Amino acid sequence: MVFLQEKRGEKEFDLRSTSRKFPRGKLLNEIRNSQRKVAFANAKAMVISMKLIREKSCCFTGHRIIAGDELPALRERLREEIIRLAEQGIDTFLAGGALGFDTLAAQEVLSLRETELPEIHLVLVLPCLGQESRWDSESIELYHDLIRQADEVIYTGDIYTEGCMHTRNRYLVNHSSRCLCYLKDTAQGGTAYTVRYAKRQGLQITNLAGESETYQLSF
Repeated sequence: MVFLQEKRGEKEFDLRSTSRKFPRGKLLNEIRNSQRKVAFANAKAMVISMKLIREKSCCFTGHRIIAGDELPALRERLREEIIRLAEQGIDTFLAGGALGFDTLAAQEVLSLRETELPEIHLVLVLPCLGQESRWDSESIELYHDLIRQADEVIYTGDIYTEGCMHTRNRYLVNHSSRCLCYLKDTAQGGTAYTVRYAKRQGLQITNLAGESETYQLSF
């Protein structure tokens, strides 16, 4: 498992020796910025060493909000589709780590990896360090649990920026040949953007929202 963890590393600050030189707020910002730089440098180094095979990979994209009465059927559809793809030779599943569908999909991959499909892998592709910082405590705990259990964790950015989510979404698509999505509104939003991009890149897309909708793969 690759866990790109924020850490002080070689850039560690000693609060006792530097407290006289910096106001406390500025000092803490210096520490956080240093941690981010070290962690992101490690992330880029580890991304270079990864060998994702596009033809054997599938990405997930979907809405953050899912109606409670839809969850059981959606979870079952996810499970069926992951098994079907595994039977076709797909062994790596990429999830973006967002709340909602991304989390549900990652949980199903982990569940199947521990039971019926020990050969499959979960790769979390995250938009930046600390994307969970404003989530509620239960969601943060679940997010960290997914990180601990994932086979690989990739950060596509250092800090949050206006376009970091799109960068993450394009990475998911560019490293996959299949896409399982949960798309109810085709007009706008990050999921719609990702599905449109996946279609342009020739991925085979299966929409798990309502009636199944599949686009054929053509490289």
